[in-house]
Formats: sequence, C-alpha cells, structure tokens
Amino acid sequence: MQDVFLQENLALVDQELWRLLEESVHSFNTPFHTGAVATVFNNIPELRTVVLRRADAPGRKLFFHTDIRSPKVTHLQRQPALSWLFYHAPSRIQLRCYAQAQVHSIGPVADYGWEQSRLSSRLCYTPADAPGTFLPAPVFTNLNRHTASPELLETARRHFAVVETTVHAMDWVFLHHDGHRRAFFDYSNQLFQWKQV
Repeated sequence: MQDVFLQENLALVDQELWRLLEESVHSFNTPFHTGAVATVFNNIPELRTVVLRRADAPGRKLFFHTDIRSPKVTHLQRQPALSWLFYHAPSRIQLRCYAQAQVHSIGPVADYGWEQSRLSSRLCYTPADAPGTFLPAPVFTNLNRHTASPELLETARRHFAVVETTVHAMDWVFLHHDGHRRAFFDYSNQLFQWKQV
C-alpha cells in the first residue's frame, strides 16, 4: 500500500484508495471500516461514526446503514450533501470524501443491504423508540441471540434503511517521514491535483 502512495501517479493513488475502501467493507481490522459522516441541519454541523457497509469503486459509491427514524435521515432528506472522514492511524492516512446522499428504505438497494446483514446487525433496528429519543432508563437489545421471531425481524426491516452516497470528490493526506503528501480528486471533471499539506 505505502509503495503506491510514495510515487507520483495520482491515478494509481486513486485506484489504491478505492481498493482500500472496497476491502474495508469486510473486516473491522481494515483501514476504513468505520468512518465519520457529517451532515448539516439548521446550520449546525452534525458528525457521527458509521460502519462502511459497501463500496463500489466504478460507481464511486459508499454505503452505510441506519434507522429510517434517525435524525440523520431527516437531515439528508432536507440537505443531501454530506462528507465522510476516514483516518487510519497505523498508515497515517486521512481521507475525506464529499458526496450526495440518497436514503433507501424500500427497493433493491435496501433489500440487498438487509439480505447482507447479520442477525446481530438486524437486531439493532428492533427498539420501539427512535434513535435519539430521551428515555427514563437505558434499554438494552441482546445482539448475541442466534434466533429471532419473524415478527421481530419484520419490525426491524421496517426501521432499516441504506444510505447510498455518490462521491464527487476526495481529499487525501498521507503523513510520511520522507515528506507528507496531499492530493485532491475531482470526479466531476476527472482532475487529480496535488495540494499543499
């Protein structure tokens, strides 16, 4: 990985970044398995950590799952622009992705996300209260179960959504003792340029 990032061919750097994103879907040990997603609501930035559930390099798409009742869905429905932030401390790589979001709760994108989800992930969408609801005491969902009733899973499926984000630009920083590197990848015009760190 570092060999690619130490040379000057930005097209190869771009390919390697998308390879890492696609690889990071499959394991929490990979560089970009979790990232922060930022939205803006009522002129206030909102930031949260999400799991990268799917990456599509040819389509320049990144996907995460959420509860359709989550405030972030309201944010994205009003303002679909968002940004991702990934940071991998061992390799000292920061990646910011600028994207437009589309929320899917029904249809093939949502169905595919649901089918690919493990039971423990599906159970996260079973609580009766929407995410962010104030409670008199914590409510715990046992994610270690090996079975769940069809009725419970139907409820979870109604709450489940996939957020599809189409990346239109990326800003990459690589901190290295031989010299830091930074580049900007603009997919709207396929212009890849070096930037000062």
